[in-house]
Amino acid sequence: MKRYYIALIVVVITFTSVGLGLFSINKRVLAEQSGSSPESGVTSNIAALYNDLVTLGFGADTDTPSWGTFWDRIKTAAKWTPSGDADSAEVLTGKTFYKNSRSQSTGTMADNEGDNASTAQAALCRG
Repeated sequence: MKRYYIALIVVVITFTSVGLGLFSINKRVLAEQSGSSPESGVTSNIAALYNDLVTLGFGADTDTPSWGTFWDRIKTAAKWTPSGDADSAEVLTGKTFYKNSRSQSTGTMADNEGDNASTAQAALCRG
């Protein structure tokens, strides 16, 4: 009887292993190639994005916790928030700017060029 149970366990384990193997045969991993992985001849989308961010000066190659150089650059660029100290009244009407957020703001300051005394005097001296 012991041999029967041992044989049954071996058969179950064998079929389970084969069955799991069959289910995984058709699975494909659509990961990007990097490092020593086989060369596909196709530029990695992650590498291309990394290069674009480096060219634009966005992000950093290190972050905590680190996800690797490429992902750290992408992660830090995504978290970056522009800083600034201008207010709408200090930026010419119709001109856009960013202040401490990724939301674009529009200036409301009137363009009064030539309306002050020093500009008017300078124009008289040239005339």
